[in-house]
Amino acid sequence: TSGADAPAFIGGLAETNFSEALLTSVGAEPEFSARLAAMRKMWSRYITEIKDRDSGGDMTMAEAKRLQSELAEATINAALAVTLAELEARSLAGSSGAASSPSNMQKGSRPETLGLAVLALGKLGARGLDYGSDLDLVIVYDNAPRASNGLTNTEYYSRAVEIFLNVLSSVTRNGTLYRVDLRLRPYGSKGLPAIPDEVFLKYMSESAAIWEMLAFVNLRAVGGSAALGSRVEQSTRRIIHERAAALDTSELAAETRRVRLALEKQHCRAGRGAEVDIKYGAGGMLDIYFAVRYLQLLGPVIDYSSDRSTQLILDRLAADGSLAAYHSSLPALALGYKFLSGLDHTLRLVVGRTPRLPAADHPALDEITRRMGCDSGASLIEQLTFHRLAVREAFNAILDATDRPTAR
Repeated sequence: TSGADAPAFIGGLAETNFSEALLTSVGAEPEFSARLAAMRKMWSRYITEIKDRDSGGDMTMAEAKRLQSELAEATINAALAVTLAELEARSLAGSSGAASSPSNMQKGSRPETLGLAVLALGKLGARGLDYGSDLDLVIVYDNAPRASNGLTNTEYYSRAVEIFLNVLSSVTRNGTLYRVDLRLRPYGSKGLPAIPDEVFLKYMSESAAIWEMLAFVNLRAVGGSAALGSRVEQSTRRIIHERAAALDTSELAAETRRVRLALEKQHCRAGRGAEVDIKYGAGGMLDIYFAVRYLQLLGPVIDYSSDRSTQLILDRLAADGSLAAYHSSLPALALGYKFLSGLDHTLRLVVGRTPRLPAADHPALDEITRRMGCDSGASLIEQLTFHRLAVREAFNAILDATDRPTAR
């Protein structure tokens, strides 16, 4: 059965092996464009079923995010398999720019054999991907020489990433999958799209700024070579926590505040009307994320488990004796996170990806209000205001604390 004619879902989504389903779907197709179509059709059916069950109240928000994260990881691995098959086909066709030849993926184009690892930050790194989320990725490779038609490793993996991004992000008549953001890689837009693992770790050890250390707290391997990804993830975790321990804590606090407020200023310009930005605005979700990651570096409270949700990390911070001076601020962050993440998820379901609560006269506000369990739009806005004020107060209290731990 081809990917386009795959049977309807059998059983519950929780038991579905997304990775095998997508790999089987693309593996049944002989050409690149057909594989992209098969991926998009299969992915669309999965994401539609998740959203339908979520909208109908048949799963919790946590379950919906977990399933979306698993689907994204499966899609990344399927995209790597398609990338490998296309690289092999181009190699057979020669380096003259000729069109790629059909290749039979069923004979062994497995994502781990490409020799690179995909690591995620942000929502996917925390296994909290939600509708419309970008994939914040970093791509590393083992710099062992490869037989690649005369290409250097830099050239080979640059081509690989170009194809990989095309597989995930190109818009076709069957739609698109994800927006991929590589801007958090070393040296940002000036850096290579894929980087040798030893170069990446050297950068993290010697050059990464504090804001990058905060961003990389929840780095997680999500595709490609599991061994390489795990090694880079664990080494990065060790490096950033060692570097954070050597910093003056007042410098860490000041830089955390500076970066957070810079993002607020950048995204919350005047003239936005009555809309409230629940991500970038004062007391928004970024206050919580930055405060949590600051405390993780300060503790240190290290991400070891597969569950790296903000709620679980808040629970671990509250249980850490070395952070006792901050415990009184954590309940406001926990309550604020529960409300704001629920509102963010509801906005994505009702109006699509947006960090802004619609104005009082917007027709979608009634549905958002109902799903949030509020009696009226005014009640929703009142609760939002309460949590934003409490979150900003907690954020300031954490970063203003004078009795920070000095030895870790």
